Amino acid sequence: NNWSVRAHPMSRMVDGAWEALIPLSPGRHVYKFFVNDHEWTADPAAAASVPDGFGGRSSVVMVN
Repeated sequence: NNWSVRAHPMSRMVDGAWEALIPLSPGRHVYKFFVNDHEWTADPAAAASVPDGFGGRSSVVMVN
């Protein structure tokens, strides 16, 4: 989504978790969460991450 903060809003689930269903093509996808309208944060549950170019980390998901 080219890092759009509005393209895929998350919904709060009954159990308190947050979810967004995003169709992904096969390949490597780098992402972060945009939290509280001001903070980019890596996914703490991600299996992999890469440097984000700004001194932090971005999460990575691989889709087969």
